[in-house]
Amino acid sequence: MLPNLPTEIWFRIACFVPDEDLFRLATVNHLFHALATDKRYRTLVIDDDLPQALMRKIGRIECVLF
Repeated sequence: MLPNLPTEIWFRIACFVPDEDLFRLATVNHLFHALATDKRYRTLVIDDDLPQALMRKIGRIECVLF
């Protein structure tokens, strides 16, 4: 049984979970899934050898989102 801690405390604890364990954490329950998803997708790194092509793709994504 998990201790009854506030969500903010669980978010802080999740900061210390190694990235390779995020998948296992996400399968425990809905709260841990949200914690793992938040940590995993907090940072987005885009690395592309063709920056002009990347900018065109990003422009298309923005058009779809808005």
